[in-house]
Amino acid sequence: GAVVGTGDATITLDGADTTALNANITTAGGFISQPDNILIGSSLSITLSSGGGNITVGGNTNGTAGGVPENLTIVAGAGNVTFSGQVGNGDNTTELEKLTITSANNVTFSSSIDLSNTIIQSAGTGTTTFSGVVSVGSATLTGANFAINNGFGSVGAIAITNSGLVTKNSTSEILISGAGAFSTTGSVNLAANITTTN
Repeated sequence: GAVVGTGDATITLDGADTTALNANITTAGGFISQPDNILIGSSLSITLSSGGGNITVGGNTNGTAGGVPENLTIVAGAGNVTFSGQVGNGDNTTELEKLTITSANNVTFSSSIDLSNTIIQSAGTGTTTFSGVVSVGSATLTGANFAINNGFGSVGAIAITNSGLVTKNSTSEILISGAGAFSTTGSVNLAANITTTN
């Protein structure tokens, strides 16, 4: 069943190398931490909800090959979210293929993202940073500031609703390879190309 922490409880998952995640994890403000890898069980949609605490994954985050692709939802409230390792991979399209961040302050992706479906951020009050190469089916991102520090590729649309600044550094480009467009609602600082094929 689900893992629930009450009061100021925090939850740390430590499965030596990889923790198999087959149920939701919820705290009432305490942090959720996994120092190593997370493997989401086959065909599951998992939610990590911290009630305002930080959520940190130190290793890679992926799903289980075969069956229906897995989904991961992050609800951090005013907490920060950090993925230090790779999110998804390009081996096939039946593992973790959708990531949704419902709420967060700062969001940091230190490594690559490879999701054949989509990445969604519904709200963010700080800065969302993409340090590794991103490859997704589509991206719908809402928040304050976004820092894209590597290549960002999508088959479909990349739609950014930003109240602050979107910054793209000079490392690689933003590329939409299918029938989609790139859009933002706020200020943009570009040091690389944006290429669409539609």
